Amino acid sequence: MVDGAIHFKGEIKGGFGTFHYQGKVVGDRIESFVVRRKERWYWTSSRKLSFIGIERPGKTTFSAIQASKIGREALLGKLPEFCW
Repeated sequence: MVDGAIHFKGEIKGGFGTFHYQGKVVGDRIESFVVRRKERWYWTSSRKLSFIGIERPGKTTFSAIQASKIGREALLGKLPEFCW
């Protein structure tokens, strides 16, 4: 914990490319930044995303698997309705 925030970072690799992510949790708020990079021998694609969320009392939070699925869909431009 630094300055009252929990900081995190990591990397996920797979057929979809590489996700480098980092963020912080402060109280009931989370901020996360993701850079997705997909390399081929003839091109490299990179996309930057940012997510901000606030816990809503009485609402169920997403599991890590659900959050990962939403992140992958966001990279494809398929965001769920609640993201707008």
